[in-house]
Amino acid sequence: MERLPSRQEPPMARSYLEVLRKYQWLLITTSLAKVGEERQKIAQAEWALQAFRERENILTPQGVEDILVKKIAMLNEVYVQTRVKRLEMDSQTQMLQRIAKDPKMAEPSRS
Repeated sequence: MERLPSRQEPPMARSYLEVLRKYQWLLITTSLAKVGEERQKIAQAEWALQAFRERENILTPQGVEDILVKKIAMLNEVYVQTRVKRLEMDSQTQMLQRIAKDPKMAEPSRS
């Protein structure tokens, strides 16, 4: 069996690999810098959008939900108050109907 010669890279291949690694490193660092710049642009755009929403009084879906919850709570409170008043009026109506049937109920009791 023939013995394979020891494997050494030719000098040209070595220099090609070095250039390739440097190019890869340059590409990675440039890409990371670009990503950082784009993140800054996104943050600035989000800040500008929020400022616009506040200036124009535009609500986010969360803001709309909060307003709806408050309106529902307010309507529920009005409903409860109205129902209490109605029950009081029903009670007074029943009392007046009993008095109408028996006028003696309207007279103060004498002890």
